[in-house]
Amino acid sequence: SSFGFLGGLQGMKRLYIDRCPGMTDSDELSGLPELNNLWLTETGITDLDGVGDLPRLFTLYLVSNEDLIDVGGIGELPLLANITLRDCDALTTLDGLSLANNAISHLHVANNDSLADVDEVTLFTCLGNLSIEGNPLLDQCALEALVPTLPCLETWTIDSNGPCAPAR
Repeated sequence: SSFGFLGGLQGMKRLYIDRCPGMTDSDELSGLPELNNLWLTETGITDLDGVGDLPRLFTLYLVSNEDLIDVGGIGELPLLANITLRDCDALTTLDGLSLANNAISHLHVANNDSLADVDEVTLFTCLGNLSIEGNPLLDQCALEALVPTLPCLETWTIDSNGPCAPAR
């Protein structure tokens, strides 16, 4: 599927793409400079490089994008404050997410079967709301230990993740 027609909609503020497995390239979204809310559900994208070219993006909702393996493309979005990553089963890490962006205030990470690393969370200095649930490869105890290291955290849910690693 080609989404080249989106280039003619440069003033668009919100975009919802649902059940479009033929969308495999996020670069097709880069021509939407005014976009501030993006919802991608059940697409075939593998990375977010094109999303990284959306300077006004504030909310990013990624659900059931089974082929998504890399979120590093959004690491330098200056206004990005709200991120949901749910049921993105090929995603293994949040590496690169926080390259220059400390505006992230709400992060919801749930049911990502291959996610084994969320160390980047400690770099989000404005994080006020954190929810990490149902990620079987993440150590529940290590996640709970993250909470006191986040100075702005007001609300959190750390629940039903993987088992705690054995004590050393």
